Parts: sequence; structure tokens; C-alpha cells
Amino acid sequence: MFDYTVGADVHTTYSSLDSDFAAITLTGTVAGNAITAPTVTWASETSTTAVFNISFSYLTGGVTTQETGTLTFDKVAGTYTVDLVDPISSVTVLTTSGASAFDGYNADGSPDTSGPAAVVVAQLDTNFFVQFTADKPTSGGSGVPLTATGTPGSATEYAAGDLFHAADTEVFANNANVGTGSGTIQRGEVVDMNFYTSDPGANTGNAADAQVSSVYFKVEQLGSTEDFVVILKLLDPDTNQITTRAVVVDHADIYLAGQSNPYNINYGSADGVVIIESNDYNINPGENYVITGMQLLTSTEGITGSGIDLNKATGDTGGSSGTEAFTSDNDVIKFTDIGFVTATTTPQNADLTFDVTVKDADGDTSTAQQLDVHVVNGVTYTGTADAETMQGTANDDILNGNGGDDILQGFAGADQLLGGDGNDLLIGGLGHDTLTGGAGADTFKLDHLDIKDLITDYSGVGGQGDKIDLTALFQTGGSDVTDFVKYDAGTGVLSVDTDGTGNGASFVEVAELTPHPAAHTINILYDDGIHAQPQTTTV
Repeated sequence: MFDYTVGADVHTTYSSLDSDFAAITLTGTVAGNAITAPTVTWASETSTTAVFNISFSYLTGGVTTQETGTLTFDKVAGTYTVDLVDPISSVTVLTTSGASAFDGYNADGSPDTSGPAAVVVAQLDTNFFVQFTADKPTSGGSGVPLTATGTPGSATEYAAGDLFHAADTEVFANNANVGTGSGTIQRGEVVDMNFYTSDPGANTGNAADAQVSSVYFKVEQLGSTEDFVVILKLLDPDTNQITTRAVVVDHADIYLAGQSNPYNINYGSADGVVIIESNDYNINPGENYVITGMQLLTSTEGITGSGIDLNKATGDTGGSSGTEAFTSDNDVIKFTDIGFVTATTTPQNADLTFDVTVKDADGDTSTAQQLDVHVVNGVTYTGTADAETMQGTANDDILNGNGGDDILQGFAGADQLLGGDGNDLLIGGLGHDTLTGGAGADTFKLDHLDIKDLITDYSGVGGQGDKIDLTALFQTGGSDVTDFVKYDAGTGVLSVDTDGTGNGASFVEVAELTPHPAAHTINILYDDGIHAQPQTTTV
């Protein structure tokens, strides 16, 4: 809860300069790490509500992620809600240097433990495998040149959807190095990778089924002009469309040893690090591609065409958009480690604190208030005796407010919300939730139809004064509220008719109250579409 009390000089119009709120600051942690670049900016305001846009960045798995959302104040109820666009998540970075096994195979599928092999499979996790092969152009009468094929057109001109091919050669892959048989990638050579959720063995015909969102490379043997090309094998998980896109990496795109890099990658003996993120290859609005494999080349050997001109920067300030033509040269590069940022994320806990000061039209301010928000990852969270705001995730969360006038918001999932002592606000959100107010006059807010939340300890008229807030479900428009809501004391079921016909055909069960309270003891808050504040009735 927050104290919305302004002086006698109230605002009659609202803007970022004429607001009931002074500048709001945000601090907090995600999984114990301090958030960075927090912002809170005014978005809209009326006499009853105020909305602010929020953003911050947090570090997870060595990757910086930006989060956005809104902070909404209900001036009438004295409550506030934080809605985040995405779950607070932690990503996993898998690396070839951390692989648990490398298995080599001959072309016939038999094991090859001698070193470089026709096929090498690296296991980076229980459900993430990288299959390596390599190509190399040969000369002479029966030689096999480097070509770009996969889409209609010339084999000497690359286009999106193409892959590079030449004669099969051995590939070298271990914890310290990835390359062709020489341990490096030289002129015209190609190292090919596909990602799998289970061990593919020597079978190179299986479609890749594992995905990552970002990759990085640690490289050695850099001079002052080395560059290379990465062919990304891309899948749209929504449409199953596949394609390829080339990314051209110039020497200027490499984070050199001695420079800080945004993933905090330890250079070790490497000369530099290259990072490719989702916004480097999802270059058109609405695209959602993920990476299922890739090819590495240091020279395209006369193959014409162009690729995406990599923007060295990462995060929201990164993103690649321009193009750059391929080049042919004699670069030799050693790839000492390849990192894969998995697309699957694990929700994390976050603690956010907003410092808020209310002010009136002539600038008089209230005492600063500290508003705490706890974002919880599908586990039990127990509050303190203070007034707190706790938010769940898409998982099945358990939120326990304990003491204080708490705000518990479950979001999606089959959540359990326990208010404890105090006058609490419980918002189940989507899913079939179980709400227990505990002691105090609690408010149970139902903001979705077809959820049928279970309220286990409702105590309204003649009891603790609990209320059920239905303002998000209908507007009466001045009609009789009994045409929109009914309560069956025999079953404890509360139902809503959003069109207000009152004929019973459109009633939807939104909650069950146990033990079943008597009729005319259920306090209802509803929106009549006329007054700014919610109206009250009993059913």
C-alpha cells in the first residue's frame, strides 16, 4: 500500500511536469545482483490513477538483459502494481571449453579416437550436443571448389538460405580448440555445426532440434586486419521456417584482450572475443528466429554476395542492420572457445524498491515512501510484518504475505496466495488460484473470467469485512448490478454475467467461497461506468 495524500492545491490537468508524484527512483536486485540502468518515466495520469514506464538491466549467466514494464498507482485504493513485460529470467551459457565429452567418428560411422575425425560430437549439457564437420576446397582435374548452394541461383554467389560446401575433410574439436584438421580455420575452409538435444552420433542427416539465441567466439592468432564470416542456420519456432543468414565480422567488431567485454568473458590466452546476439540476425520487424547451427569461414574464396555487417555493441544499444560484401584473403584464425546462450530460460527472483514522494500543484511534498516489490520464481515466498508487494510468475507460485497490508499478485499458473495478518489485496490473475486472506479486511480481486478461483476464508458482512473486487469484469452503465452478479449460498459459487441481460444464460462462475457464506454477506466492488470510484453492493 502507499499513502496518497496531497495538499489543498490539487492538479486539474496532468502531464510529466504536472503530476501528483515527484521523481521516482528505482533500485533492486535480481538473484542477488544489483540491477543497472534503472529508469522510471511518467506515462499517463488522471485524478484516480498514474502510470509510469519502468526499465532496468540485470546480469544473468554473464549476459545483460533489459526488462521493461509499468508501475501503476491506484490513488483511490492507495495501491500500486508492477507489471513486467517478460519474466525475470536467467540464461545458461554452454561452452566448448566446458564440454564433458568429444566423440570422433569416421565417415562410415565407426569410432575415431586418433584426433581429427570426419565427424566430432561434443556434449555440452545433458540435452545439448554440437555435431562438427568440415569442408575444404581441392584442386586438380577432379577438384571440388568452394561453392554456396541451397537456394536457386549461381553456386558462386551467396544468398540467404545458402550454405557453403567443398570436399569433406577432417574436423578438430576439443576443449581448447575448434578448427579443421590443422586446428585452425584457413583460407577456403569451412567448419560446420548443428545443434541437437540428444547425441546424433555420426549421422549427419538428422535435422537439428536444439536452439540458442546468442553465440560468442574466443579467437587467437589475430593480426590487425583479420576478419571472418559466420553463416547462421536459423529457425522460426512459430512457423518452422528455416533459412540462413551470413554475418560478417571485421577486426573492429572484436573485443580485444585487455578490453572489457559485455559478457565478462575471461580471455585466457585468447586475443579477442566476438559476440552475436538475437538482434544481430533478427533484422526485420516481428522476426523471432533462433540459431540451430552455423558455419565458420575466414575467406569466401571468390564467392560473391554480402552478409550482415556486425554491430559490435550488445543489448539494446546493439543490433545489426547494414550489409557488408564478402572478401577473399589469407587469414588464419584459431577458435579456442565457442559459447552458446541457450534460448530456454529459468525464472529468477527479483527485489525492486521504488522511492516515491507525493506532491501537490504548488510543490508541497509528502514524506518519501519506500515501496517494495518482490518478483518470485514459482516457489514459496514469505513476507515480513511490513506492507509488501509480491508478484508471482507463469509458474505455480506460493506467496505468503505474513504481516502487514500486503499486495499479492499471482499472474499465470495455479497459485496459492496467503495474505496473513493485515488488510491485504489478493489478485490471483490467470489460472485456478487458491486465495486465503487471513486476519483483517481483505480484498480479493478477480480480473479474469473462466478462472473460478477458490477463496478459502471469506468473511464479509458481520465478520472481518472482506470484499470481492469485480471492477475488471464488467460495467453496469447504470443498470441494476444484480443483473451482472449472483451468489449461490448453497454451492458458494459467485457468478458474473458480463452483458447484464440478467437471464442467467451468460453467467460465468468466477469464484467459489468456502465455507459457503450466507447470502447477502458478500461485499462486491463494481464499476458502474458513471462514478470514478468503485461502487459497493452485497449479494
